Amino acid sequence: MGAWLIGQQALADSQESLQSGHCTSTFTYRYRPVPPYPATARKQHHAGTTVLDIVVNPDGTPNAVKVYGSSGYPELDQSALATAGTWHFSPVTCKENGLPTQGHIRVPITFGA
Repeated sequence: MGAWLIGQQALADSQESLQSGHCTSTFTYRYRPVPPYPATARKQHHAGTTVLDIVVNPDGTPNAVKVYGSSGYPELDQSALATAGTWHFSPVTCKENGLPTQGHIRVPITFGA
């Protein structure tokens, strides 16, 4: 399909579930550029999935982005980390009380030939 996938679907499918304490909510991405597939990794046919753990602030900005599961290639993990740090999400409101909340999500990013 291409060099990357986020989740198991294309970028156009932008709804994910966010966990925050006892609240579960759905959010959408406001800004989600595609992580670049590093040229050196592409030339060497490196492929894999980096799973990121992202803490999302109540205002929709990433608070912390960490590798939860490595692709096995540092250049792919670094590309995913750097790009996800620029993502912006629509503010999440907890369905239970309607207030903006902080939470975290895990997002798999697959790089492949």
